[in-house]
Parts: sequence; C-alpha cells; structure tokens
Amino acid sequence: MSVHTPKTLSLLCLFTLGLAAACSDDSGTAADTKVLQDLGLDQAQVDQAVDGAQTPDSAGADGSSAAGKATDVKLGLHDNEVKIQLATMTVVGKEATTWDLYMAHDNGPNMYLGPGVTGQSLGSATKFHDVDTAPDTGYEADDTTSGKLVIGISWRSGGSGTTGFTMNGNVYVVQLADKTYAKLEVLSAKSGEIHVLCYRQADGSKSLKTEP
Repeated sequence: MSVHTPKTLSLLCLFTLGLAAACSDDSGTAADTKVLQDLGLDQAQVDQAVDGAQTPDSAGADGSSAAGKATDVKLGLHDNEVKIQLATMTVVGKEATTWDLYMAHDNGPNMYLGPGVTGQSLGSATKFHDVDTAPDTGYEADDTTSGKLVIGISWRSGGSGTTGFTMNGNVYVVQLADKTYAKLEVLSAKSGEIHVLCYRQADGSKSLKTEP
C-alpha cells in the first residue's frame, strides 16, 4: 500500500484537480508527470495519479446506469411516485408525459409500457443477472383497448398489497422509444412501496450484461 506524507497528499490533490481539467490535451502529460516526480513520488504513484485524473467516472452524471450496474428503483404508489424514466433512473408522478414504465394504482397494481416502448417477458427460468443479451425479435406494445399488457400484473403470483405480493421472478426486456434496450424485474411490492430492478444499455447495443 502506498503511503504519502500530508504535504505530498496536499500537493497531489491540487495537482490532480488541475490535471483533470487539462487532460483533454495530451501534450501536457509528460510535463505533468515530471511535476509529480519532482514531488518525490515513485513511478507507480505517478502512474496512479495520471490515470486517475484522466479516467472519468463510469456512472452517468444524470443518474443513468453505470456500466454493468443495475439500479433498484423505488416506486411510491401512495406518494404519486409511479413512473420510471429509464434513461436517468428517476421516478416521476402520473401526470408526467415522458416515461418508460408506469406502475398504475389499478388492478392492484398494474405496470404499463410508456409511449413508443415495446417489450416481452423472458419468464423466470433465467435469472436477472444471467440475461446478457436482448432478444432480436418478439417485442410488443401494450394494447390498452383490449387490455392486453406486456407486463401488467404478470410480475406477481399472489399475495396482497397489505401483506406483500408474492414475486415470481419474471424478467422483462424492453426496447425504449430511442431504440435502446433495458431489462427489469419487480423485486417486491408491499404497502404501496415497490422496488424494480432496472438496467438500461445506453450505447444502443443489445448487451444487457450486469453484475450481481
């Protein structure tokens, strides 16, 4: 484990802040490395400081999924926190016009796909984190006229909102209006609080690989 003196740490922190702002221009890297070496750091510590300043955080600044990381999104039916925007993993009220998933407080409760969103159920045979790739075909939109919903109440197999619904482990893959893919599983639902495990692949590919 590397050990720095307080003076060295202070200088290193100041330098790293400056390097992060300047790292878009690679021409300064050699000079910046020399400054670190002049502080008395060994080569491994120099490399760590330079790499740390040049590598962006993998998590989206807007709250979107970090690479390979699913998000446990909490819905509050009694608080009008019912619609999920998967691009930012945020929850909005039923009055919102931009949304991807809507857990409506009807039929105790019932999930709808958003405008332009299609999806399909993969069942429960394959666990959420084992679903690595979005299917090529098989996507459908909700048909609210006939009442045929892609997800609807198919995520539960019994119970009640008071005692807690029984989850069946169904995993769903959806294609959003922007043609990106996402997967989800309803983890729990009790007393108006619902947890939905969600992952969206922002790069437009069909890769849905996540880490437990």
